[in-house]
Amino acid sequence: MGADPKPGDAKASKDNAFSQSEAKRQEALTHINKAGDLRDSGDLHGSDDEVAKAWRALEEALTLCPTNHRARFLLVSCSMNQADYPRAEEEANSIYKALSTQQLKNMGDPLLHLSIAHACKMQNKTDNAMTFAREATELYEHDPQPFMVLGELLERSGDHKEAERYCRNALLKSDSPDCKQPLSSHNTVFTLCCLSASLVRQDQLSEAEKFAIQATHVDSNSTLPLKQLSEVYYHQGRLSEALHIAERAQTIDPDDPDIRERIEATQQGSSDVGVGQIGSAQAASGDPSAASHDQAHGGVGLTNGVVVI
Repeated sequence: MGADPKPGDAKASKDNAFSQSEAKRQEALTHINKAGDLRDSGDLHGSDDEVAKAWRALEEALTLCPTNHRARFLLVSCSMNQADYPRAEEEANSIYKALSTQQLKNMGDPLLHLSIAHACKMQNKTDNAMTFAREATELYEHDPQPFMVLGELLERSGDHKEAERYCRNALLKSDSPDCKQPLSSHNTVFTLCCLSASLVRQDQLSEAEKFAIQATHVDSNSTLPLKQLSEVYYHQGRLSEALHIAERAQTIDPDDPDIRERIEATQQGSSDVGVGQIGSAQAASGDPSAASHDQAHGGVGLTNGVVVI
């Protein structure tokens, strides 16, 4: 019978497996960066081929070392970008279950929670999405993004008062001088519009107008605040102003069906358009990939963000 492996040999073997796994992860990152360059140049077929190579490299990385959370999280990112939300949820959950609550808190970053929440949301598993978003607000109480995401999910589920509370909290935390990860201008606009939508649902139209106008000041080139402001005016009975704002939005995006619907409803004085809803396309802006992190640049643990291919 052979001698039992020495502890030092086992550790060396484990270290070697992790080293090989990391090499495969780096290989995947190279393919991802090349995919982005090819996509930008218009070579979509070549980009798709590089993404497939990245995917294979990550599968190999995890075969070599299943506990390489960096490689698994990059696979979550790839799954998100390929709209494979069940796979993204499965892989992110694998990381989540491997970590204690204290380890999750020590990460100091809600991206893992928000990735699971987004994957669940895109599968219409709203309750599951809210569970992870709510836990993120508790573990990372100073980060505004979990509050933004939970606010949107609550608005989607019809709990408009709670949606208002979490959206207001997100904005307050983002404006705090102590905030280390304030909301981007894009996410600020999104949160303001979600807050305005929740107020419309509560028939607080003056407050809803204030936040919609504020959103237009943050980004005058975005159609989302214009659409929300048009909706507020519509429900205030200010149809000519609602039409004017909707037509401004249409000059920015002539192909947006929501804008055409708003214009037609306003012209007809119809009440058929949904109240206070920011729309599924805008709701997707709550995607945690909007976080200001960059997986491709490395970093420690899971404080890295989702790669947008």
